Amino acid sequence: MLVLTNREKCYGDAGLLLGRDFFNEAMGGRNFYILPSSVHELILVPGERMADEYRLTQMVREVNRETVLNEEVLADHVYYYDMAVGLMAL
Repeated sequence: MLVLTNREKCYGDAGLLLGRDFFNEAMGGRNFYILPSSVHELILVPGERMADEYRLTQMVREVNRETVLNEEVLADHVYYYDMAVGLMAL
């Protein structure tokens, strides 16, 4: 698992724009899930598509409701990055 942010830990979610080459190197060529933690960071979880993607989405929604300030919520959706295809919303 990796946390994607920046030095300032402010709007680190913009790191999603770094592109395929960055993610290929950072994730060792593996596909991964993107869990939007807040507008300040994303959590990258390596793995092949799972049958329990619904549970990951529920976890993100719960954290957003209980921990993240409303104005800092990025999304209630989990995304999957397939190195061959690119970013996919689930």
